[in-house]
Amino acid sequence: MSAATETTKKSNQKTGKAADDKTTKPRRQGISALLAGSLTESFATHKQIIEDTGVSESEHWSARSIDISIIDPNPYQPRKDFEGLEELVKLIDEQGLLVPIEVRAKGNRYELVSGERRVRAHKTLGKTRILAHVVNITDQESSARGLVENLGRKDLSDYEKSRAIIRHKNEFGSVSTTHQEFGLTQSTYYRMMAFESLPVAVNTLLDKKPTLVTAASAEKTVKLIKEKVESGIPQEALEKALISIIQTALSSNTPIKNLARSLEKKFPQAAQTTAGFEIKSGDVKLGHAKKSKNFYELKLVRSQFSDEQLEKLEEFLKSLKSA
Repeated sequence: MSAATETTKKSNQKTGKAADDKTTKPRRQGISALLAGSLTESFATHKQIIEDTGVSESEHWSARSIDISIIDPNPYQPRKDFEGLEELVKLIDEQGLLVPIEVRAKGNRYELVSGERRVRAHKTLGKTRILAHVVNITDQESSARGLVENLGRKDLSDYEKSRAIIRHKNEFGSVSTTHQEFGLTQSTYYRMMAFESLPVAVNTLLDKKPTLVTAASAEKTVKLIKEKVESGIPQEALEKALISIIQTALSSNTPIKNLARSLEKKFPQAAQTTAGFEIKSGDVKLGHAKKSKNFYELKLVRSQFSDEQLEKLEEFLKSLKSA
């Protein structure tokens, strides 16, 4: 029995609670807490190994020199843009590597956990070896480590953070879909998720230059697209215009300050149409209505009405005109 289990058992005995008491629902933990718990457990394991083998702690935790050619990239790396390495290259050239990278063993090779920029800087300098700490963590922990380390960094774009969160959730089955899991405010989390609602072709372009569009701009654009579709503009036309805007910005390497406004300019006639509204009966959607300068348009969900009801509606509209 482990020390942690024994401590839990004694605690239960003091409080009079049985070990299998299921009346208290366990609190969900975010990735930061899960990762911290895993690393704490790993640390305790390593400490035990040190005691069992007699190896000094300084020797056990010291970084080792590893051939860069056998280090593979981290598949869970949130960062897509690695520009601006000049200062780091200069620093490492003058002072050496101040903080070793982290890797994990993968067969007879290693997989990078953290330190992609440092590895790239070493390659730029023509170095063939790099100091690294070898850590023993799972795929999920490696992904979580990348998220925890990068979500708060200002030099990581909103798009990169969004893709990392989405990938982590899709690949590892998120313990919850709330903002707390990722250490974000609710508004920030849903703003980040707006990228997921943009056309796939747009995200493909943003992969090349993640800083082109902010999360706030993406959120406004997704809302605008929905409004335009409801006003009668084809989804395909909107997406085509959006892709064109992104491609132009990509060619000129110029961030888009307001993507929604740029899209709005592509459809000036639609600006005269007021946003529509849904017609509901309780939680059941019956249709959608909107009005413009010349028309009042009403669209009904066909499956919600019988032929007899629709005939009555037509008669009612005729009666309004003759009244």
